[in-house]
Amino acid sequence: MEESDYMKLAESVPATWYTSQESVEITKSIFYDIMMGTAMRAGLVISSSDDMQQLLETIAKERDIPVEEAVMNIQNVAMTVGAVRLFNEKYPEIAKKFPIDKLGNPEYPPKFLAKILEITKEIAEDLLGGVLKEYATYLQPVKNQ
Repeated sequence: MEESDYMKLAESVPATWYTSQESVEITKSIFYDIMMGTAMRAGLVISSSDDMQQLLETIAKERDIPVEEAVMNIQNVAMTVGAVRLFNEKYPEIAKKFPIDKLGNPEYPPKFLAKILEITKEIAEDLLGGVLKEYATYLQPVKNQ
């Protein structure tokens, strides 16, 4: 497919393609998953709010930023990754028209991603090379047990 074909697909998506409730739910889920994955890698068991605070302090110290900034950064990652995962889940017929990466995630061109997320192409390029690459595992839908 050519870029013009992808952009026709983007034009077929309604301007408001998700609800605020959907956004909140998926963001919370991904935030939790990121925090638990980080805790596991750090060898921490989270069983109380004190443990969560310790984890946040560990993350902040690793990045040399205040705890509040660490929380905001993780929330922003969760919102961004959540929006893309939600798109994949709501529009699988569109998502499957794109090439896939080694994890099975659609590889959206920057202009397409910019259109569906209502961001600039430059920001989309940064996300594709950064957050969406680093946190690609969280783009996978949750498997029902």
